[in-house]
Amino acid sequence: MKRFLKKLALFVTIILSLATAGQILIGIRIKGKSVRGHDNLHIVKNQQNDIVFLGSSRCLTHFDPHLFEQKSGLKAVNIGVEGHSELPVHILRLEDYLLKNKAPKFAILNFDPLMYAGSFRENTNFVHKDDFARYAFLCPAEDTLFINYFRFSFADRYIPLYALLKYKLFFDCLTLRNVSAWPKYGYARNDTHWDTLSNPVNMAFVENYFDTTSASLARMKVQLDSLNTLCRQNGIKLICIQTPMYKAVHIKPYYDLTGQLCHEMNIPFFDLNSDSLDNNVGYFYNIDHLNTEGVKVMTNNLFADEGFLRQLGEPLLGRR
Repeated sequence: MKRFLKKLALFVTIILSLATAGQILIGIRIKGKSVRGHDNLHIVKNQQNDIVFLGSSRCLTHFDPHLFEQKSGLKAVNIGVEGHSELPVHILRLEDYLLKNKAPKFAILNFDPLMYAGSFRENTNFVHKDDFARYAFLCPAEDTLFINYFRFSFADRYIPLYALLKYKLFFDCLTLRNVSAWPKYGYARNDTHWDTLSNPVNMAFVENYFDTTSASLARMKVQLDSLNTLCRQNGIKLICIQTPMYKAVHIKPYYDLTGQLCHEMNIPFFDLNSDSLDNNVGYFYNIDHLNTEGVKVMTNNLFADEGFLRQLGEPLLGRR
């Protein structure tokens, strides 16, 4: 029995040693790179930006930092988290950003009817959790916000290679076949046009809009206030922008309610939905995301709004 236990201990030691060596080598391999695009916590670091963009995939695809810089002279970065419309994840993303970068002057949140209150402690949305598995093992203190939010287990955090293999990230780390070029600035450019034949308008999409009951809206306001408080504490002005979705799913009461919530909380709000943009299929690549052409039109419309320019600063009015 003792011989068996010794052999078992030796076997475990060898496996752990090999796994540790593998984890170290993988760490060297992916250092400074984004394996799949969403894992950019370590890349957006030591930057000095005037604007940070927050939100889900509509943030990533609708806010082009380069366009904003051209039009305003303000340096920007997009730190949207695709697949996550709950407010807590965007609060955590900004907190993570502030741990590694100088506070920006402005935070622009893509705030639309698909946003919802969510929960810090009871999160059930684990979209792209596998992409963040690279941070799980011996997670640096500055990244624990996301690791805790995605509920990585003890084994994920303390057994080398376990998380990378469990979440099927190991071979992408090894080959870098999906390495992304956009995480430094965060803009997920899409040049394609919406094929409405293969991907027709689906009104069931509206079922994803937020709950309009008073209790649900109260929770939404609590989370939005948490984000606004975080911004104020760091000298940041929060601005909410409702970016376009295709006209067919533009249900006015929902779109009006987002502005009403912001108005009640004294948060500047701009609705960029317009007939000339929303009703043109050529500006979209699917029902709720603009393509590059649509992004340019949307951005031009935003900078044609004197109210928005005043939010960024009076001098910008002279750049029109």
